Amino acid sequence: MKIAIIDGDSIGYSIGWVNKDKGPDDMMQIILSVDEYMNRMIKKSGCTHIMGFLEGIQPNFRALSANVGQVFETGMKQYKESRQRDAGEGWYMKNFFLITHRLRTKYGFKNVEFVESDDAVIIMANRMREAGTDHVICSPDKDLKQFPGSHYDYAKDEMIEITEEEAEYNFWMQMVTGDTTDDVEGIPGLGPVKAKKFLNGVKPEYFKDNVLTLYQAAFGERVGVLRYAMTFNYLRMLREPAYHFDPSQYTPLPVHGLIDPEETPEKVDVSEVFNNIKNE
Repeated sequence: MKIAIIDGDSIGYSIGWVNKDKGPDDMMQIILSVDEYMNRMIKKSGCTHIMGFLEGIQPNFRALSANVGQVFETGMKQYKESRQRDAGEGWYMKNFFLITHRLRTKYGFKNVEFVESDDAVIIMANRMREAGTDHVICSPDKDLKQFPGSHYDYAKDEMIEITEEEAEYNFWMQMVTGDTTDDVEGIPGLGPVKAKKFLNGVKPEYFKDNVLTLYQAAFGERVGVLRYAMTFNYLRMLREPAYHFDPSQYTPLPVHGLIDPEETPEKVDVSEVFNNIKNE
């Protein structure tokens, strides 16, 4: 058995954004794009089972943990502030929910509450790693590169192996540079080139103290600690179950029968898909 643990939100954003200008007559093309993604992912990863996660409707713990006082005092943006604006855009409402509906109903993806889909993927990967279960993490998101093991980037169609040392290095690189995609600013003026010069040659056990020193040098003693702590909370993926996420509730789905090369657009009732979306 080999299990592909899949970040479904990235599929929704990737396909949704590419097709953001499509009209109602192109909805079937979007649905079939989801099937093409999944078909390629299953074949390339060599998995026998899949397990996919999507973020639910409840705010995740990162958005809830940054109180207004901390945000004002530090001058930091709210977590995924720009994503909240995107959520009101027509392409997001139209495409994202259509795509994720397909992932749920055909491929068994599950919504998770209070944690992000990334967290669910890493928690499950950590469980499987400890149990010795063969698995691969499927996502183009660099956040997941902070966990060791096999990774399939379905945007680049690329398989990579990440060691423990590389995973820890990847995380602390993000702590320095930030993540513009999620509105996490990091330390101003320190991009990847300078961050590499700073971290290269430093033993992993000293990353934490060295990066904290950088934050305090950039923002002052108190605000530096606050920004360091908030950035850590934003960027560090959960490895252990938390916030009511229970790994025992999720079962891998066998891929046998999921991919049907004979499936044609006529076999998918688009009107029924839209009716189901309205009722969810």
